[in-house]
Amino acid sequence: MVLSSKNQWELFGFDLSQLGGLLGRVWRDVFWTYHSPIRQKLDEPVLAHRWQADAAAPLLADADKCQAVVLPDTHVLTRHLTLPRAALANLPQIVAAEVTAASPFLADDTAVGQRVDDAGGKTVALSLALASRAGVMSLLHSVNPDIASNDYEIWAESQDKIIILEGFAEPQRNARYLQRLTRLSIYSAVALVAVAVLLALPWMYQSYRLNKIETELQQSRLEARNAMQLRTQLADNNTRINILQTEVNIAAKPLAPLAVLTTSLGDDNWLGSYEQAGNKVTIDGYANDAAALIQQLTANTYFNGVKPLSAIRKVGNDGVERFRLELQLPLSQTEQP
Repeated sequence: MVLSSKNQWELFGFDLSQLGGLLGRVWRDVFWTYHSPIRQKLDEPVLAHRWQADAAAPLLADADKCQAVVLPDTHVLTRHLTLPRAALANLPQIVAAEVTAASPFLADDTAVGQRVDDAGGKTVALSLALASRAGVMSLLHSVNPDIASNDYEIWAESQDKIIILEGFAEPQRNARYLQRLTRLSIYSAVALVAVAVLLALPWMYQSYRLNKIETELQQSRLEARNAMQLRTQLADNNTRINILQTEVNIAAKPLAPLAVLTTSLGDDNWLGSYEQAGNKVTIDGYANDAAALIQQLTANTYFNGVKPLSAIRKVGNDGVERFRLELQLPLSQTEQP
């Protein structure tokens, strides 16, 4: 794309400033011109009166019908031009210049009709029909003085082609056709939207399902993580409960080790203090022969271990010895002494 010396944007030698005019012309050729295929299908029928055949019959305006009068050749001046297809972007200027050059009528009195047909290749055929507004109305009034300019469309025929002159009753038909075309466009747009929605429904449903499955998967992962944490906490709690239960079982039966000690101490030995913490018992006592007593307790199978906490020492002058021991109890106190 380059910028020419005339400040016009050109692409491959084509002036892009004419693109809007060409697109507008394409729209007119497809939807708006009287001889376009789409308008031929959608437009209302027109009751045409050929002047030569209907001159003797009165022309009456009928609001329920779209009517036209085909002018005789004596009242119409026709022109035919062959133009390059690129000239369609400037068609209004070309028509205005040709009308100015060829019309024998005053500018305000000139009625113009135009038609563009494909001439093959890169050319189009432009047909122009020129007539005097005053002459047309005079012709119509010769049959019916009450006819108004908007009661009939005015047509001209040249080379077996109909050319519609502007400025008579054709705006009414154009307005009704535009309404019909607008309704059809709306219906088509609604239908396209409906088709698009129907085509998108499976995708939307699958997307909804995937999102739902993903949400459920995330929730399941979170619940699984919470379950693992709870399981770990439960295992830790069970371990603590087992330890506490063991200690409770030991603490709940202090009579068993006392019974063993009572039997082992005999009448000559006694305890000054007794402390039990879990499966450990600490005793502080007096004996006539502390060494023999320690040996006796060590030999007792009820205790898992006997550990002196201090040395044996004499107390007083009567030969009594003081001892301090730590006794290891079995983990289960279901054993009986």
